[in-house]
Amino acid sequence: MDRKYSPADMQMGDDDQEEHMARGHSALQGLLRHLGAGFEDVLHSGSSSGAFHSIGGGGGRVRVALGQIRSVDPGERLGGLLDLCDFLSVSTEESLLSFPSDTAVPLLIRCLNSDDSPDAALLAARALTFLADVSGPCAAAVVRHGAAPALVARLLSIEYIDLAEQALQAIQKLAAEHPGVVLRAGALPAVLAYVDFFPLGVQRAAVGTAAALCAALGRGTLESATGALPALLGLLRSSDAGVAESAGRALARMVDRYATDAAALQALCALGLATGVAGVVCERVASGAARPRARPRARRARRWAWRPFTRCCAC
Repeated sequence: MDRKYSPADMQMGDDDQEEHMARGHSALQGLLRHLGAGFEDVLHSGSSSGAFHSIGGGGGRVRVALGQIRSVDPGERLGGLLDLCDFLSVSTEESLLSFPSDTAVPLLIRCLNSDDSPDAALLAARALTFLADVSGPCAAAVVRHGAAPALVARLLSIEYIDLAEQALQAIQKLAAEHPGVVLRAGALPAVLAYVDFFPLGVQRAAVGTAAALCAALGRGTLESATGALPALLGLLRSSDAGVAESAGRALARMVDRYATDAAALQALCALGLATGVAGVVCERVASGAARPRARPRARRARRWAWRPFTRCCAC
């Protein structure tokens, strides 16, 4: 026979259920506090910053690091930069969705621009590189707050080669998604200015970045093109096929971008574009005839040397 429940029984059942829920709530709160997530941030905050403080967000760690970076004490500032770089090095795009980039990026740029500590500038450039590489929104913030000119300036400060290499890596990441902004900051001639000082792997990255930037050239960036042209013509003669191939790609894109601008092409040819490429083409053809079994990458380098020449002739 089914039991009938009175209103009093139902009230007692509701009380028991509320008691169990309260115990569960308390246990969950304790667990979250034990994990360092901050229960109030998870339960009550509907903002993006609150979401960043949730489990796995690392909000507390980032807040501490940013506080240290603001410090006037050089040692504390360096410690904050180290901790932030450690955090960013293992972060993913998802974990950085609510990262306080509008707070962090200006602080990093300030450290990058400071001449007080090359180590702090290096760590700031490294943090900006992580942000540009891992997260699209963070990369946009890096560009929006004006990091590109600061990185270009450090790339040209060859006194600190490690810092220049790190600045180049950051520019390479930004150029992939924001080539126009990076180009207008003067990055095209800058990435080639001291390319001979870098190891071969860094040279390849620098010339590859130049090729990516050449795809965004336009009427307003002709000065960057003319500034980079002599270096690219020299790199077209590089003994490294990868460097020569990227230089040829950069020159071909440069000609493509100005194919309908007679004045721009005339300015480039006046600086030796056509004659310089023609000379390299003749050298490559002669070299290929002497070594018919050239490696595939060397053959690609010869093809890329041909392209700007044939396009100049067509224009």
